[in-house]
Amino acid sequence: MTHSARARAALVRLADDDPALGALALWVDHRDSDGRDAPAWTDGWTVFYGPAFASLALHEQAGLAGHQVLHCAFRHPARSAAMALRQGEAFDAELFNIGCEAILNQTLVEAGHALPRPAVLLADLLAAALPEERQVTGWDAEALYQRLRAAGGGRGRG
Repeated sequence: MTHSARARAALVRLADDDPALGALALWVDHRDSDGRDAPAWTDGWTVFYGPAFASLALHEQAGLAGHQVLHCAFRHPARSAAMALRQGEAFDAELFNIGCEAILNQTLVEAGHALPRPAVLLADLLAAALPEERQVTGWDAEALYQRLRAAGGGRGRG
């Protein structure tokens, strides 16, 4: 396992705040990168931490590291690729990612983690795009994506 120098303190904080999520983080590679403007991102196996990560408060760093670890744990990049294969040119990768983001962010906020703002929450996404849906539990990325597509591509997002 390779650990990022930028994320070291955040990963320690994550393990202290949430031992289960901290344990999941042990199964993911963590590397510093200067390749993007985003503070953190993942390819599904490795979480990359950009220079902007260092400017976040420690509690936001820990939440963001947990967010990226959950993307890996739930295999969101692989599931997005599988959906793209099934749907071809009709696949909306941005909409799929918004659904993944909303599910993870809602979960993390409800578990008491802090996230950098703005952060899309599932409750807000549902209110904007699927107002008939009130329940934030029970969603998976594919089901949410299909419902958002059927409702017009996630109107109200953005």
